[in-house]
Amino acid sequence: MPENRYDNNYASRLLIRIAVVLCPLILVLILAIRQASSSSLMSFDGYILMGVGATLLIVGTVWVFRLYSHYRCRECGELLPANLLATSAKNYPRYYCQSCDIVWTTEPPVPGD
Repeated sequence: MPENRYDNNYASRLLIRIAVVLCPLILVLILAIRQASSSSLMSFDGYILMGVGATLLIVGTVWVFRLYSHYRCRECGELLPANLLATSAKNYPRYYCQSCDIVWTTEPPVPGD
């Protein structure tokens, strides 16, 4: 029977990636709004800002979801596939490492559990 372990750092790694994506995206949005409000017609700069924002959104989304799909075992470092059928009740993904016989749960542990 595999051992169940919690990955306590998963949530912080995920939140850091989301913050790294959202900060530049919000900055581009603010610049685009300021540029659009300064003139009645959208200039070339506005289209450039929209393109940069769309690119940041796409690349950032891929980078954030890469953490989900490219999970590595915390013991041996082996790349583990995401098992969508073995999610917890709150839809936190679980990953099974065959070489260590460990099920990694990304759900934060409940105190007293």
